[in-house]
Formats: sequence, C-alpha cells, structure tokens
Amino acid sequence: MDLDQKQKEFFSTMQHTFDTPGWTLLKQGWQSEIDQLPLNVFYNAKSMEDIEAARERVKLLNELIALPAVITMQRDQIEQMDEDVDV
Repeated sequence: MDLDQKQKEFFSTMQHTFDTPGWTLLKQGWQSEIDQLPLNVFYNAKSMEDIEAARERVKLLNELIALPAVITMQRDQIEQMDEDVDV
C-alpha cells in the first residue's frame, strides 16, 4: 500500500528529526541515565516504590531510544499492507 500524503509527511518529518544532532544528544543523555539508574537506585531507593519508579523510567527511556526503529517498522508495515484488506 502506498503512503498517503499525510503519512509521507509524518514519516519524512520524523526521519528528519531522528537524523539531527539534537536527537543524537538526546539519545546519549537517555542512555547515560539508563546506565546510571541501577547504581543510583541501589544507593538511594528508600522503598519498593522507588525501585518500581526506576524500572518504569528505564522502560520509558528505552522506548524513546527505540523510537526511530518503531517508526520505521510502522512505515514498513503500512507499505506492506495489501490494499484489498479492510482496515
């Protein structure tokens, strides 16, 4: 299935965003935070809620780091959809 104009614009804009130096800096910061969280939690967690919050933070940061791959996968899935299938 071909992408419509709105989809093309979305995926193009997202790819442009992911190709910027700013996105690279954000990813580096997120990865650095992920790397530091286990040690910070080990020394600073006061309760199980603190540990659970850190786990959620890691999940969120990993989702942000993986966002370019997710967007690419979504685009590929749309392009591979059979036009005969009702959506």
